[in-house]
Parts: sequence; C-alpha cells; structure tokens
Amino acid sequence: MAPSSPTRRQFIASGLAVGMGLTAGCISITEDTRPFDELTTYHNEEYSYTVSYPASWTIETRDPTYVGFTTTPFDGWMYASAHDAVAGADSELTADIWNGFRSSQSTDYELRDKQFIKLPSGHTGVLLEALYYDGEHYMHDKTLWVVGQYTHSVSIEHITDAYSDKFETMATAIVGSLTIG
Repeated sequence: MAPSSPTRRQFIASGLAVGMGLTAGCISITEDTRPFDELTTYHNEEYSYTVSYPASWTIETRDPTYVGFTTTPFDGWMYASAHDAVAGADSELTADIWNGFRSSQSTDYELRDKQFIKLPSGHTGVLLEALYYDGEHYMHDKTLWVVGQYTHSVSIEHITDAYSDKFETMATAIVGSLTIG
C-alpha cells in the first residue's frame, strides 16, 4: 500500500465520518433533496440481460457488448456490459481480477466490501464496493460481476462528495436489477 498523503488521509477520514453518520471538515455533507427519477429498463437481446436505470440519464451504446448511462449535470455514471465468458472463470475470479486491475489504476483505491449476491434468475454474482480517485474526483463504485454463458457486469459510480443515502438506495436497486435470461 502506498504511503498516506494528506489527500488520502482526508479521503479515508471522510469515508469513516460518512459511514458513522458524521461530517468531516474536508467534505460538506448535506441532505440530498434531488429527486431521483423513476427507474426504467434497458434490455440487451443479443446478450440476454435487462437492467434498470434512471429515466433521465443519457444512454450511450458503444457496441452490443457495452451500454453507458450518464447524469446531467455530471455527478455519476453507470454501465452494463456483457462479453463471452472466459473458460474456467467464475464470478468471484472475474471480480477479483477487476479489483486488481482497478486498484493498479488508481493511487487511492480501497475495496470497502465484497458480497455474493443471488439474482432472481438463479445466477450468483459478486458485488464489489470501492472508493477510488479517478484523477479528478473521489468516486464511490458498486460493480456486480456475474459469469454464466456470458460475463455480465453492472457498475454505478458517483462522485463521493455528492454521495447520499438516497443515491446509495438507487445504486443498490440498479445493481440488484440485473436480470439474465
């Protein structure tokens, strides 16, 4: 682990304060009064999955394997992707590889939680929750990995200093909405 810089210490202290329901001097925590839209669904026929997203978010489809969603004004984004599964890979191995990649790409990265999630389709996925610095913002990330016939992932990321309980509730609903098949 890299030595703590003042920025990293502030980030960790802020994360602890938010987790304990307190406020920290380096981040202004306020009640989030923004209304979040009703969720609507995106369906990918080719890779046989459906995921929910806020109706007001902009959709960007790069190719059949990736769809992105962004907020305006920007304070977060999400994506859903599907690819051919790698022989021998399961949800946990795939999530661990992603976690290793993400941590190598960020100077301030902290895996906060790793959970096994059972989806209504019967698939088991691995949900990673992390905090990281993207070079411009500290971000809060939830990514679900599910490996079956295809490798599916759903990720929602939000600027940490704009994070709220309301956004957490929405992020949890979005990640848990992945339906395969």
